[in-house]
Amino acid sequence: MFYKEKRDIRSLKEKKMSRETANVLASLVDKGEELLKIVKKEEQDQINICESIDNFRKKAVWEGIEQGMCLTILKQFSRTFDRNIYDEYNDLLT
Repeated sequence: MFYKEKRDIRSLKEKKMSRETANVLASLVDKGEELLKIVKKEEQDQINICESIDNFRKKAVWEGIEQGMCLTILKQFSRTFDRNIYDEYNDLLT
């Protein structure tokens, strides 16, 4: 069953939920449990889950940027030294 909010959902951004509810929601949303770790670090009894999700998203974006930078460096290194390190590293990731 899905619930559809009919009002402007931006008003929900400041709403807080209990720590237990936030833990359940985080464990359902994120298989890797990274969001759950972020929620558990919160010190308050009432959690702003939107803020936690924003932090989770920002962390994921930065990890993607870092991985892209590493792959770019490896690609350049491979071209410079005529060695296929980029493909070797890429194979390790998949």
